[in-house]
Amino acid sequence: DHGVSWRNIHGARIPNYLKYLSYATDTVLVLGTRNRVYESRNDGASWDSIGVVTTTYIAALFARERTLLAGAYRGMYRSSDGGGSWTIITNGLPVNNYIFGFGGYGTLLFAGGHTDSAICLYRSSDDGISWTSVRSGLPTISWARAFASYLGAVFVGTGTLLGSGSGVFCSTDNGTNWVSVSLGLPQAYPVKALHVYNGYLFAGTGANGVWRRPLSELVSVR
Repeated sequence: DHGVSWRNIHGARIPNYLKYLSYATDTVLVLGTRNRVYESRNDGASWDSIGVVTTTYIAALFARERTLLAGAYRGMYRSSDGGGSWTIITNGLPVNNYIFGFGGYGTLLFAGGHTDSAICLYRSSDDGISWTSVRSGLPTISWARAFASYLGAVFVGTGTLLGSGSGVFCSTDNGTNWVSVSLGLPQAYPVKALHVYNGYLFAGTGANGVWRRPLSELVSVR
């Protein structure tokens, strides 16, 4: 009913700490907890554990068919068998990465977060096996957190816990270069969620509500 009413579907088998929820296919729903991944094949009525990631904390989870990516403190993990087994990804990724968000655009994947000293943002064209840094135009002292796409444009939301480097940035060359499209958006809090809906780009902030901007304005920015 479009969010008017809600019911609990996570059940007793799943811990209360839920980090990410996504459809891997039209019929398979996956979610991540601290270090375990679950799937449901009946729209959340019941859940089964499908694997344990060898990290103490899953910060982000991405699902596309049988390929799963888990962002963690100090690394990224990949599964090609729906979560049954995991391997750490090191091709193009330094070991001091904190991966907080994933995004998909066509055949490309994006992963964002930060290192010990700067923002990090990576692009993959081989389903997450290898990665290339693509952060030109982004603020240095910041974190990349959330992604969305629309008509050839990719958007990333940024910001540290204290709001440094907060904003929304847009790329029209598959992530090679980024420009700020943060006009009218408060800069004091990180942008932690992005979503495209009904002609608008919506941005969810850490502690300052949800903001929106017409996509027609962002297309004109290009």
